[in-house]
Amino acid sequence: MARTVRAASAVYMVWSTIDRPGDFAAVAESYRAAADATGGLLFPVGNAWREAMRLDPDVPLYLPDGLHPTVAGSYLAALVMYAQLYDRTPVGLPSSLRLRDGRSLLLPPELAATLQQAAASVTGTALRKR
Repeated sequence: MARTVRAASAVYMVWSTIDRPGDFAAVAESYRAAADATGGLLFPVGNAWREAMRLDPDVPLYLPDGLHPTVAGSYLAALVMYAQLYDRTPVGLPSSLRLRDGRSLLLPPELAATLQQAAASVTGTALRKR
């Protein structure tokens, strides 16, 4: 069906749990293979998590359950999707957003900059314009 309407599939790479950081490479390989097999676009979110943790070992990506993302983790995933879909760097995007329901999502600018750099690094968009 997707091909008949000229749509492409996308594969959202997840991250390993907080207690299994050694699984990042296998997770990345598995999702890359799935994207290649389907001819789909890869959203390398797991790679961005690993890069963000390399840039700042204290980056708050995980909720206390050690699996689900914090607001920062979700923001990082959105940055990766932006970079892949638009082929532009996420560096310099806003660190605060107003949601439709009136609430705001606010990240400290320093944290947002780290996450933006991580997303740009893994998507190859670091030198592209926004």
